[in-house]
Amino acid sequence: MTPLETDDEAIEIVERKGLGHPDTICDALAEALSRNLCREYRSRFGEIFHHNVDKALLCGGRALAEFGGGSVLAPIEIYLAGRAISEAGSVALPVSEIAVEGSRAWLRANLHALDAEHDVRIHNLVRPGSHDLRTLFSRRARDESPLANDTSIGVGYAPLIPSP
Repeated sequence: MTPLETDDEAIEIVERKGLGHPDTICDALAEALSRNLCREYRSRFGEIFHHNVDKALLCGGRALAEFGGGSVLAPIEIYLAGRAISEAGSVALPVSEIAVEGSRAWLRANLHALDAEHDVRIHNLVRPGSHDLRTLFSRRARDESPLANDTSIGVGYAPLIPSP
């Protein structure tokens, strides 16, 4: 949001991106991956492990548009990146499958005209975090609040203009 001064009053400009916008898709896929990892961590290990999977890139494909349809000439390429714990003790977690299948499920549910199986390539670039960070998060007891790394300070939000 950007405040602008005019002769009469302050105005506010807000950008809204639709469901099919690449930024919206990338944000949704990163959120879906985090939720799916949390679900899987809890299911397998009884707690949520450290992860930060907030990076996504969508590279548009190519299509030949025709009245009433068309064809895809080159698929959309989606890259999901970040850090996630992929094993605990001797138990491996299929992070790549969680990333790809969760993304396809979101695409199928939200973009009905897109063939998520054939017209999209999803690349998993999620890798394990550093040893130091994994160790930091594993030091807490199960009943304690999670420890934070040096990039986790806080989040806040306040609207520019009071709601009516």
